[in-house]
Amino acid sequence: MIRHILRFGLYGIALMLLVGLVMRYTMSNDPLDMGGTSVLLGFLLMIPAFIMVSFGVRAWHREQDGRLSFGSYLACGLAIALMVSFGYALAWEINFRTLFPDFYQRYADLEINSAIKHGISGRRLESIKAEMAEMVVAMSVTWKRFLFTALAEPMPMALMFVLGSALWFRWLRKYVVAER
Repeated sequence: MIRHILRFGLYGIALMLLVGLVMRYTMSNDPLDMGGTSVLLGFLLMIPAFIMVSFGVRAWHREQDGRLSFGSYLACGLAIALMVSFGYALAWEINFRTLFPDFYQRYADLEINSAIKHGISGRRLESIKAEMAEMVVAMSVTWKRFLFTALAEPMPMALMFVLGSALWFRWLRKYVVAER
């Protein structure tokens, strides 16, 4: 299992670094273009990297002739997904340090201006300002920023691939392998 995790995890990391390279060029004009093409393109480019989860689980499934439990498939898929997610965080960290070191301050300013634009004032606005200041301070710590980026952005998509793969290969074990 370790061999498959490392192999397909490293493939996924390589693809995520490629995503980071694409992000570098699509976000270089406006990294806060939240509704634009950079966010959509980033998530679309994550799909091939997370397909490595399915490929890794499939390779292990074939090596074991389909005699694995759902938990085994899940563990293998989660390990690959974590590697790929950390690859995404590495790509983002490279871009953060080289292109947008002030990203979180700019994001905080954007959120505060948006709140003011929508008529929020008083205590609620002060609450938003305090929350954004807290976020800027927290994201100035490298390990917190890295973990947040690795777990918050790609992990929901990763979990879909992990659960889908585990369920699919468990189904194959139950119905296809049982018929042999």
